[in-house]
Amino acid sequence: MPVSFRNDVLSPGSRVGKGLTTVAAQALGLPIGIAVAVSLIDAHAGGLGMIGMDVKGSNLPCENKPITSRFALICGTSSCHMGISKSPIFVPGVWGPYYSAMIPGFWLNEGGQSATGKLMDHVVQGHAAFAELESKAKASGKNVYMYLNSHLESIKKSYAVGMLTVDLHVWPDFHGNRSPLADPTLKGMVTGLTLSNNLDDLAKLYLATMQALAVSNHD
Repeated sequence: MPVSFRNDVLSPGSRVGKGLTTVAAQALGLPIGIAVAVSLIDAHAGGLGMIGMDVKGSNLPCENKPITSRFALICGTSSCHMGISKSPIFVPGVWGPYYSAMIPGFWLNEGGQSATGKLMDHVVQGHAAFAELESKAKASGKNVYMYLNSHLESIKKSYAVGMLTVDLHVWPDFHGNRSPLADPTLKGMVTGLTLSNNLDDLAKLYLATMQALAVSNHD
């Protein structure tokens, strides 16, 4: 059956056409004509929930203030920092402004990092000690990240956990920089490596990566 395409641009949540087509309804086991809404990408859906949530009686700083005073940080494979405004705001190194991209009638600006959760998986799972980590985590009934957190506590000695990485540093732009540099060609870097590659080293590299992501999220 031929498929027709339309080029109408609709706002998120708007009804599409006349609802579910006969072919799609039969494939999905749903009623013909059931409402179909314009979708959102994952981070924007999270941003809509964060910025648009009801905060009455919450005692949060944003209570009784306009939604333009709110800011959403959505974390996953990458991370997205999103804010909306009534008028367009142009910020070097920040994507946008995009009109009605997330909330109809408002301009969206978006920053963030190109790889966060994905970077953590890459660093941990690609390490020589990952198989040992996975085995010990399973035996303890923890996931690998819970186990790494507890392992860091066990090797910190008399000082704070954060001091374990005083000589180990990560530049986290392994997949380019989303903001504030907006440079997709940037690469990541790790300094302070030694010839040792055991579980302690994996735990410290995990910590250094977390610290790098936290600092760049704050920036």
